[in-house]
Amino acid sequence: MIAQSKPKILLLDDDSAFLDVANYYLEKKICNSAIITKFTSSNSFFQHIQDHCYLPETPKDIIQTFYANEKTQVNIEQTLKDLSELPAILIIDHHLRNETTNGVELSQKIREFFPCNFIILLTSQVDTKKATNLHNNEIIDLFVRKDDASPMDYVYTHITRLVTKLKTECYLSPEDVFGDKNILEDEIYVTKRDELLNDISYKSYLTISESGNIAVLNINNQINYYTYSYSKKVFSLNE
Repeated sequence: MIAQSKPKILLLDDDSAFLDVANYYLEKKICNSAIITKFTSSNSFFQHIQDHCYLPETPKDIIQTFYANEKTQVNIEQTLKDLSELPAILIIDHHLRNETTNGVELSQKIREFFPCNFIILLTSQVDTKKATNLHNNEIIDLFVRKDDASPMDYVYTHITRLVTKLKTECYLSPEDVFGDKNILEDEIYVTKRDELLNDISYKSYLTISESGNIAVLNINNQINYYTYSYSKKVFSLNE
C-alpha cells in the first residue's frame, strides 16, 4: 500500500463507565489499526465531525489525484490533511441524559450534513421496528441493542469489516504510479515501513518516491518526512 488514511472511530455515550469500557475493548482488539476518540457531549462530538470528518470524496479519489500531479510539498501536505478528514465510523448511544437531543436526532443531523459517515446506533430504548425503519431510511447503518449480553462484540465484528474495507479503498498499485522498477513491494521494505508506522501515532501517510520515501501526518498534526536507505534497509527522519 503506497498511501493510507487511517480509519477513525468516534464513540459517543454520556455513561462514562460504559464509554471507558467500550474504548478499552476496541483499543485492545483493534490495536493500532484505527484512531479511536471518545466523547460524552453531543456538541463536541458533532463539532469534531464538522472539523475532521467532513470530506465526501473517497480515499482512492484523493490518492489518485495526488499521484496524477506533481508531488510538491504543498500538494503532499494538503493531500495528507485531506486523507485525515474523511468520514469516520460513528458509534452513538441513543439515550443521552441531560441533553436536549438523542442519538436518533443526532444521527439525522449528521446524515443531513455529513452523509458519508457510517453510523452505528447503540440503543435499549428504541424498539426493533423503529430501529429497522431508521436503517431502511438510511438514517443509520447499523443498530445494536445496548442491553444485549455482549453488544461490543457485535460492534467489533462489523467494525473489523469496515476497517478492512476502508484500507482496501486506499489501495493503489505501486506499478501504476511508479512503474515496475521500484522497491515498494520488496518484502524487507514493506516490513520496515510497517514497523515505522506501527511505532508512531499517525493519521495518514503517502509514499512520495519510487525509492520508498514517505511523508506522514502525525496525530499531533505535525508532518514528518522519512528517507529510506535501500542499502542499509532503514528509514531515517529528515531533520
